[in-house]
Amino acid sequence: MLLAGDIGVAKTTLAVYSSETSPQKPLVQRRYPSNQYTSLGAVIREFLDDIQLPIQYGCFAIAGPVINGRAHMTNLPWKDIVEEELSQKLNFVFVRIMNDVEAIANSITYLLPGDIRTIRAGKAVPNGAIGIITSTTGLGVAYMTWDGLEYRAHPSEGGHTSFAPNNTTELKLLEHFWQQYEHVSNERLCSRGGVSDIYAFFREHGFREAPAIKTSLEQAEQRQRPMVIIQEALKKNPDPLCKQTIEMFATILGGVAGDLALTQLASGGLYMSGEMLNSMLPLLARGPFLEAFQSKGRLKTVLANIPIHVILARTVLCGAAGYGLRLIYRGAKQL
Repeated sequence: MLLAGDIGVAKTTLAVYSSETSPQKPLVQRRYPSNQYTSLGAVIREFLDDIQLPIQYGCFAIAGPVINGRAHMTNLPWKDIVEEELSQKLNFVFVRIMNDVEAIANSITYLLPGDIRTIRAGKAVPNGAIGIITSTTGLGVAYMTWDGLEYRAHPSEGGHTSFAPNNTTELKLLEHFWQQYEHVSNERLCSRGGVSDIYAFFREHGFREAPAIKTSLEQAEQRQRPMVIIQEALKKNPDPLCKQTIEMFATILGGVAGDLALTQLASGGLYMSGEMLNSMLPLLARGPFLEAFQSKGRLKTVLANIPIHVILARTVLCGAAGYGLRLIYRGAKQL
């Protein structure tokens, strides 16, 4: 049996799979508050003691970079998570850890029609490269390539590439961010925090903040403030400041997505994931996002047929499970 996990800063989700089950259908699944445990091993040990099942393999997706089988959770006081150490501690045949965006990439081949919303159908090239972007607390980037038998996921830290303005307003935005940050990455803008910071920029540059919205933002938890702005922007009579904020966010994200599609020549399609993106689907399907995605000068025709999809569900656990089950099937520790 396989133990798969979605290891986040706030919550850790663990689930058990057999070789006969789909990555979409765990036998047992539990969720734990990450900050109430001293290590990932402690969470897993409590889970295993509770379920009393013969687990031999582990595959875990971590919210952070994974290098040579080692991951560091920057926002938790845990020691580094190391594959070999965890495998020995749990007495598993193997443990595999991966970046959470890599896990989302691994989930794509298991997605059902209802798991995605297509915002541009395009025309995918069979076995063409696939790009993945996630926008949540940060900006995640990964991609997939066809190896002759199946798609292989590749992790990346492309979200930390430098933001490059494409017009005078974006240049002013960059200069505004330079006053706060030494390095302005695409993640600074294309994330929850980015929505709030773009809102603050326009508030300081000529847009009036409505008192009712100001109160709503002050009363909301920090991670929920971007959702307040998005909801106000998508109303029938949208607030001008919120509308400008979300259109700028969508424009910048579209430009980043277009750059990714060109860099990887993602002829197999682009998949995007994240709660914020799900909430702004009507905006992504028209106007600023698609215009910025396509606005690549002489190579805009290359992007014309690339399909663009938004993943509606959280699929990190599914991707980790799918990868782990394939490892078991092949009798390998690495694909």
